[in-house]
Amino acid sequence: MMDFHLIGCRPSSLTPLPKSEGNSLAVLQWMELVRGERVVMRPANPFQVETVLAEERYCFHCLGVRWADVARDVMQQVLLMRCRCCGKERAV
Repeated sequence: MMDFHLIGCRPSSLTPLPKSEGNSLAVLQWMELVRGERVVMRPANPFQVETVLAEERYCFHCLGVRWADVARDVMQQVLLMRCRCCGKERAV
C-alpha cells in the first residue's frame, strides 16, 4: 500500500532527484490510470512512436539538465520530451 508518494521529488526535502533517478513516462501514465485521473482511450497519434529512451536534456521548466523520456519515430527524429523531475512535456 502506498501511503505517501511524490513523483520526481524526495518527500523529505522536496529537492529534485539525482540524475540517474526518477520515474519514466510509462510509470507516470500508469499512476494516472490507477488514480482515475486519465481514462483509457483509443490511440489517436498522428505519428508512430518507435522508441522511448531516457536521455539527459535541458528542461526549460526546471532550468537545468535533467533526465527525460524522449520519444522518437521510425526516422529517429525526436517527437516528444518529458522531464522526469517536473513532468513537463514539450514537442521537439
